[in-house]
Amino acid sequence: MTETNFNHLSLPELFSMEVKTQVAVLNDNLLALENKSEPTEELTELMRAAHSIKGAARIVQVDAAVSLAHVMEDYFVAVQEKRITLDSTHVDILLQAVDTLLLISDNFVNQPETSFADNLEIKSLVKTIANLGNVTKENQTLVKETLAKETIVNEDIWTQAQTNLQQPTLPTP
Repeated sequence: MTETNFNHLSLPELFSMEVKTQVAVLNDNLLALENKSEPTEELTELMRAAHSIKGAARIVQVDAAVSLAHVMEDYFVAVQEKRITLDSTHVDILLQAVDTLLLISDNFVNQPETSFADNLEIKSLVKTIANLGNVTKENQTLVKETLAKETIVNEDIWTQAQTNLQQPTLPTP
């Protein structure tokens, strides 16, 4: 077995590599969820991938990625514990979060001094996923109706977030 030497890579580059690896796991398993009635293995993989991104983001102090990965991890645990029921609306929102993590990572590599802490689009996505985790079987219909309305807003926010993250503005001194 050949060892790969990563000594020449910076922490932002290592973070980006980790995020890209885990994003592939997240995407594959989120898409697989829609076709399984008991996705135990997929949920375990999703939780681990979100946890790995959270840890990597914490090391490089990218708090927005820590927060986003954390709410995703909490969501996957809640589904594993059958406290909430996963549906296609949730998967769509989680896929947006995966794309956002990748955008954060790519921008962090190119501009490590960039702060995403005040990004309203990311905060909105974190809040939306956190609210998914509060869904119970009893109030799921009401929440679905609310999320359908929020998803329309979040699509606009998501489009704006992609634009903002691709061209982040540096805080003024």
